[in-house]
Amino acid sequence: MLIDEFKKRTGMNPTDAEFNEINVMYLSSGQDMDKDRFCEDYKKHHDSELLNIFYNRCDKLSDKLDALRAERLRMVDFLLKKAEEFSDDAMYQNAVAMVGIKKVIERKIKLHLKLTNDDEQWIIGQLLRIS
Repeated sequence: MLIDEFKKRTGMNPTDAEFNEINVMYLSSGQDMDKDRFCEDYKKHHDSELLNIFYNRCDKLSDKLDALRAERLRMVDFLLKKAEEFSDDAMYQNAVAMVGIKKVIERKIKLHLKLTNDDEQWIIGQLLRIS
């Protein structure tokens, strides 16, 4: 949503910093709310201390989740590198269990690791599904 759209819908005039927070909140609502519903609800509840507390907690949890996802990818990268170094299928399978075969192949390509025959067959299968 653009700041002008928000101003028109709410009659409010937030600063750029305030609007950035509002827009993050709007984007976080996903497909559950369109702009009109969001703005109408925001007008009613923007001063709610309880909702602000929940939003701040949600924001912190979202940051923690992002950090955990990044940590998981670092672990997957480690497993994939060691799996190749030691020809260890168990490490490879653990990486697949953590993020799935699609993400594992994506990581292997980004890390310039060798693709196995199974990886190549999976890619070919995906390509055949598209055509």
